[in-house]
Amino acid sequence: MMHKDLCYVPESDVVYEFKQLMSQLDKSFDPFFKYIEKYYIGKKKKVARYQIPTWNLYNRVLEELPRTNNSVESWHNAFTTNEKKHLNIIAL
Repeated sequence: MMHKDLCYVPESDVVYEFKQLMSQLDKSFDPFFKYIEKYYIGKKKKVARYQIPTWNLYNRVLEELPRTNNSVESWHNAFTTNEKKHLNIIAL
């Protein structure tokens, strides 16, 4: 399993799979693993900055929900494009 695949593992298995991945790769990856652990996995006494439920997509894939916010980005882009035309509130 590669690091990019961790987001598709059930939340309850992420820590186990991360440890498996760490054990399979060369020690030269340690700085990368420390970064991932600090920001995305966490430790027993230290919560990750971005907790697993925030970035895990396992349930979203099963439920066939969007995995990105492209629709929101598209709306925002259209809105800011119109905003540059200085539309008043009635035109919006």
